[in-house]
Amino acid sequence: MTSRAHAILEAVKLSIDGEGGQMLRLVSEQSTLKPELILRIILTYLPESLDIHSYQALLAYLSGDITDRTITTSPAEPWPFHDQLSDIDARERVKRLHLLPLFPSHLRRSGVDITDVDPFTQFIIHRAHRIELETGSLPLVAQLVEPFLHHSDYLRTWAISGLLPLLRLDYEYYANKEPTYSLEAFGDLSGHEVVESLLSKAVEEKNKDSGKHIARDLRGLVGPWMYGQKSSKRRKLEAVRRRRSSAASTTSARDGDTTSQDQNAESWAIVNDWLLDLSMRSFIQVADAIAHWDGPQDVNYGRWKNESAEMELNSSQNPTSRYAQTGLAMIYANDMASMSVIESSHGVLQRAAELMKLINLPELPTITDTLAQSIPEEAHRDPMLLVGKILDQNPRSYTKLDDLLDIGQNLVAASLTTGTVETDHAEDDRQEPAPPSLVARRRIISMAIEAALKEDDFDTAYSYVVNRLQPDSNPLPNELSAYGDDASWRAAFKAGCYLVPKTSSGSSTLRRLEQRMELLSQALLLAPTTALSDILDVWRQCEEDLNSALTQEAEAEEKWDARADQRVPGQFSGYSSPVTQQKSRDPSRAAMNEEAPMGLFDVARGAAATLSKNASLLGSSRNDRSSGQGNEGHEDAEGRVRKRDIVSNMVTGGLASGIGWVLGAPPPVRET
Repeated sequence: MTSRAHAILEAVKLSIDGEGGQMLRLVSEQSTLKPELILRIILTYLPESLDIHSYQALLAYLSGDITDRTITTSPAEPWPFHDQLSDIDARERVKRLHLLPLFPSHLRRSGVDITDVDPFTQFIIHRAHRIELETGSLPLVAQLVEPFLHHSDYLRTWAISGLLPLLRLDYEYYANKEPTYSLEAFGDLSGHEVVESLLSKAVEEKNKDSGKHIARDLRGLVGPWMYGQKSSKRRKLEAVRRRRSSAASTTSARDGDTTSQDQNAESWAIVNDWLLDLSMRSFIQVADAIAHWDGPQDVNYGRWKNESAEMELNSSQNPTSRYAQTGLAMIYANDMASMSVIESSHGVLQRAAELMKLINLPELPTITDTLAQSIPEEAHRDPMLLVGKILDQNPRSYTKLDDLLDIGQNLVAASLTTGTVETDHAEDDRQEPAPPSLVARRRIISMAIEAALKEDDFDTAYSYVVNRLQPDSNPLPNELSAYGDDASWRAAFKAGCYLVPKTSSGSSTLRRLEQRMELLSQALLLAPTTALSDILDVWRQCEEDLNSALTQEAEAEEKWDARADQRVPGQFSGYSSPVTQQKSRDPSRAAMNEEAPMGLFDVARGAAATLSKNASLLGSSRNDRSSGQGNEGHEDAEGRVRKRDIVSNMVTGGLASGIGWVLGAPPPVRET
């Protein structure tokens, strides 16, 4: 009877000769040859460059995929079994074989328990490294591994996270460039080094497709590598669970799921950091990549994907939200000013809104500390400041009001804006918060007005106040009166206070004063009661300036007429003064010599009507206060009555010679 030692030596000889088919026959016939031993013999002696198909059936048998009954071989000569060797000599030779271990320590992932990895998986991974080391051919490695991906989760994870990224990087995406890392070297890289090595080639392209290639590489290279990171963390958590008592198993599992999601988000934070850092140097390139990549849920596993990988995609909500935050963070941190950057920023905002809708978050979480280092703190609390930054960094960007409004609506769609209007007025604090879409609209219009004034573009600011801030032209007119509108009245007031530079061209001084009075009247309609005093003070000063200008114009006209009388006595019809010509072009101003323009005072009357909604007649309020005697319940409404008294004094006492008569206020009664 032939000894086990003779059979082992025969297996070694067949391996050296590359006889995979004969080895399969030998192993199936000799029950003393255990699978683990044969695997070590193959590792040690079978040539790495051998065609995989020549011994694939042998590996399938050793993995358990096929059995003795499915093996069909043609009749062969009896095994020689080294008949010339004695049993003792055969055993001595076997002792001197020095077979390789299945899974050397330098190939194991950190923290992996060798008992959790079956012998065949250990063999495949070790064989893959040896094939690459001897041949440098990753496609040959893929031929070895792919038929057995189903064998174990560990093997599939190793292949997806280690082999697949390098295979695509060096043989598919950038086949014309030098290979990057070996399997072993790639496995030794830190997370930051892996992301940099997988994405650097796309960044170096610097062409119109580089952004799309970054997105492709995030999807097809980084995504599969990240799958291995998630699986490794999950295995560690499962090992911890097994060590805990069964009494706490339910709580442990629930806590473990939460911890796994948090650690998954931490792994993707490396990618977010990389994107943010690159955006500082190449904003448009990153913006283009974001436009073509849906984030951590967008991974291309190719034909190697399976159900567990799909489940990982469906559980990536938290990393996706942080990816959307990264898009916003790179906009806030960017200091480049150009129309292309603005357009790219708009696209990033739209993308963020889409991503947040996909995961159905009620609001955008606070940006992580990792991203916060280069972002102003106030931008975290109020993402609408993005619009202000665009206006500050890009001259005349305020003329693109519709585009700015679109950005604001995208922020609202992503639930990035606050739903309240900031105000320091006690009366407004009692009001119901305004809808976010309305807040965003009027804030952006107000910011555009202020930006126009900063660039001395009074005409555009005037147009925005008159055409965009009119309550009756707003899509939600009732809500302007129902909610406090702090931004709109301030913008209208600033425009009304604007002093046109002496060097500016355009309309005459008179026309500018008329426009300012119209803007101030608009501010009266929109402002809270506590702000009316300041607005009316400016309005009165503007009215005085207008009267002074009209007086000067009348004097100039009289002087012109006097000179004309002296030059051509009795010939008046053939001459007309410049002032007369100017008046003929603007007939509305002529009426101001006799009375105030009714259009402006109609607006002021509307302000008075607004005040009267929550107060009794101003005159009676003033009389009540002057007499020092209040009606029943006066103390309960003390705050409101005082406000009415302030407005009453302001209108009836201070402006009787101005617009007070329009408000219906009685002449001031001076106490003696």
